[in-house]
Amino acid sequence: MTVTREAIRKVVLETLAPNLLSAGIASEILESDAEVDLYRSGICDSFDIVVLVMTVEESTGLRCNLANESAEDFVLTMDRLIESFKEA
Repeated sequence: MTVTREAIRKVVLETLAPNLLSAGIASEILESDAEVDLYRSGICDSFDIVVLVMTVEESTGLRCNLANESAEDFVLTMDRLIESFKEA
């Protein structure tokens, strides 16, 4: 079964909905601005990222590969996150 980018995006947005609400950010902003850094903008903290990755993996059967990321230049945009999921 092939999982589409849109299916991953939907799970991400559903998972982030409470964070977006508390930050006063509309989900449309994440969809329209590919440069929003989910971590540096305060939408997610490190624990939220772990929960987000686990939720997408469990929902889609895909595995996230952010292993080659360095902490110094780590930028987590919607597009980068979606691209990190590959078939297991």
